[in-house]
Amino acid sequence: MQEEILISPQEIYSAYLTVINDIKFSKREIDIISCILSGKSAKGIAHLLSIAPKTVEAHTYNVMKKLDCPSREILISLIERSDKLLLLKKYYLRLLSYSAFEQTLKDISKLNNDEEARCLIVIEKEEKKLFLLPQVKVHLELAGVKASLKVRENGESSPYLISKQRFPYCTLYALSKKRKEGEKSNYISFSKTEDYYFYVFSVLKKLFPQKNFDPLIEEFKKKLQLITYFSKVASPLRQLTAQKRLIIFHLTKCLRQGKWFLFILLVVYGGVLTYEALRPLSKDKDPLQSNSQQPTIPPETIVRSDLDLPNERVLLKRSELMNQIENKFKNQTGIQTIALVGMGGAGKTTLARHYAHRQKASVIWEMNAETHKSLQESFDLLAQALAKTEEDQKNLRELQRIKNSIEREERVVQFVKERLKNLSNWFLLYDNVERFADLQKYFPQDVATWGQGKVILTTRNSHIQNNKNINFSLSVTELDPTQKIDLFIYIMNNGNPSIFTDRQREEAKIFLKTIPSFPLDISIAAYYLKSSNVSYNHYVEQMHKHEQDFENVQENLLKEAGDYTKTRYNIIALSLQKIIETHKDFRDFLLLISLLDSQNIPKDVLNIHKDEIIADNFIHHLKKFSLITQESSLSLTPTFSIHRSTQAIALLYLSKLSNLNKNKELLLPIVTTLGAYGEKARSAEDFSKMKVLVSHYETLLKHTQLLSGIMQDLISGDLGEIYFHLGDYIKAKKILKEIFFKSNKNYINNQIKWAQGLVYFGAVQRELGEYELGRKFLEQGLEIYKKQIPKNYENIAWSLSHLGNTYRNLGKVEKAKANLEESL
Repeated sequence: MQEEILISPQEIYSAYLTVINDIKFSKREIDIISCILSGKSAKGIAHLLSIAPKTVEAHTYNVMKKLDCPSREILISLIERSDKLLLLKKYYLRLLSYSAFEQTLKDISKLNNDEEARCLIVIEKEEKKLFLLPQVKVHLELAGVKASLKVRENGESSPYLISKQRFPYCTLYALSKKRKEGEKSNYISFSKTEDYYFYVFSVLKKLFPQKNFDPLIEEFKKKLQLITYFSKVASPLRQLTAQKRLIIFHLTKCLRQGKWFLFILLVVYGGVLTYEALRPLSKDKDPLQSNSQQPTIPPETIVRSDLDLPNERVLLKRSELMNQIENKFKNQTGIQTIALVGMGGAGKTTLARHYAHRQKASVIWEMNAETHKSLQESFDLLAQALAKTEEDQKNLRELQRIKNSIEREERVVQFVKERLKNLSNWFLLYDNVERFADLQKYFPQDVATWGQGKVILTTRNSHIQNNKNINFSLSVTELDPTQKIDLFIYIMNNGNPSIFTDRQREEAKIFLKTIPSFPLDISIAAYYLKSSNVSYNHYVEQMHKHEQDFENVQENLLKEAGDYTKTRYNIIALSLQKIIETHKDFRDFLLLISLLDSQNIPKDVLNIHKDEIIADNFIHHLKKFSLITQESSLSLTPTFSIHRSTQAIALLYLSKLSNLNKNKELLLPIVTTLGAYGEKARSAEDFSKMKVLVSHYETLLKHTQLLSGIMQDLISGDLGEIYFHLGDYIKAKKILKEIFFKSNKNYINNQIKWAQGLVYFGAVQRELGEYELGRKFLEQGLEIYKKQIPKNYENIAWSLSHLGNTYRNLGKVEKAKANLEESL
């Protein structure tokens, strides 16, 4: 009877298991023995005891050495013949339940980290030796409670103690978590509880009345039920194993001696023995087969939506991202939310569904969160799936008859919340979220009303990761070269990569460099090539044209391969359309960034082009659709980048929308903006800005079909001047010479640019040692400045200094002195 009330493994060890077969063992060694007896592996033991596998091996070696056992099997056989077998089994079960209990307390402490509670345990003097008393303190502290012990002498009065509850092992008083200054102390009386674990839980509920621990406690109950169930299974099976070893010994002996009659009798006896050993288990209710009123153990999925995934043979398993998701969810309680953020076609939905497929949860459901209507429809379907009983189905039918759409919507959401709260470890996937505000009422936020579960949402809106309801966010970006070639070959050869020769693999790698590195683009290319049997070059040519027939074929191929029908062009075009509809100036911004280099676009260029506040709003909307791939705000020149495929599609889309080939004047403001930014950088001699500008000027010049002659000359002139400041005089000379000797009419009409170009060309000639030629151009430029724009003192002074230095190089000291003094 006394043994039955023992609570912890420590108590059982101290009372009964310090010595086995006249050999003394430490508590840790008893831990190891009980786990080995129960069939746990070294890794399993390490996980249960929270110690390193090498530590397990060391203790196992010590145990075997003490018992003189050469193997685990002989160790088990030796323990089974000892009088401590049942105690060791009980010890192991307590070890399991104690470990689960303490983990639950740790999970509770995470929910309590925003509140503080204190608990006073008053011990009668005759009770203070009981092990439980300090253990209560330890366990309350694990749950985040500041506990303290007080020993009360016999007959001592405690005027501050109002009420108490006798527990079989101690007297415990719990101080309430909040008390105002001067207020009378409030001590809590507890109702009778069934055992120690739930007695501690009841204390915690009193101390934290606003918190909902029920999901965690229910999860702990399931673990206890499972431990109890398998203890019933393990006992007869362990006994049966010992008897079987004896039968096998006699069977072998009969075979050797040729006693066939005895051999058959032993086989029959073994079968009967197995049946009799396992028959009592069928009378006990198996928790794995429990009804809907009692959660299954372990929880099985009772509600699941269709989660469409590519065929296993062509599914790209992005293990690094899967592991990151798993690690983010690991050891978390309550409602955990992860956002998968990335541009369209990055594989966010496939990744989320793949993770969902691996979950063991009571509810696994995907919500289409693209629009309010689609989200509402998804919740209606979830409500129908959760309505398992006739009463639930009746209630749901009544809700659906409500005519007021707002009230009906709110009631359906409440219906879902109540059922999810009663189930454990649900998993919800919100796919394609645009704005978090659109799904507020549909999104689990409070564990007290929704229960405990996991949430993954997929979105292109990178701003969502800053929402307070998102615990973690992961960026789903491009595939690396290995993933690209693997996915391509999987699709081309139905999951058999060995069909590709080394040469074919190299050709495929070269081809894949020409297309975006996202799963969508790789898949479309593979399916198109596989069905049409065209060459790689032909596909790239068609891809750059983005003709409607080509888009239609791609959509049909995607539709046949799965439920995703948006091509890269369609995804970007739809995003651009929404951005343009937001503000009238956003089209001009899009045209600007689609004509420059896609990488390291200076934000200041946008600020010069339009108002700075509008520019900030534009960048905000680019992020909303994950169109910005990289942002740098640490340097003196803040920049952002977009994907090259996004830029190419944007230019094609805007060219069609604005008919740029016929309306070239639309590009003049862009040329003017870039020129103003370049002039500012040159005037300030800001070399970092000028270095960034080079690639943007060069990229803009490639759009010859869209630029007029004067635009090309203006851009070339600015680029030549930037090369001069950066010290690349050869490139500067080549560009400026081409302008002057090709045609100067564009510059003649712009006296400032014409004079500036002449001076720069003269300065370049001087730097390259062509002093006489340099003098000629410098004097021509200076003359235009003085006649046409005599108050442009900065440029005149700059021209005079270069001319003075050129005269110095020519040995004409007096003229050099005169020009330099005039410059000063």
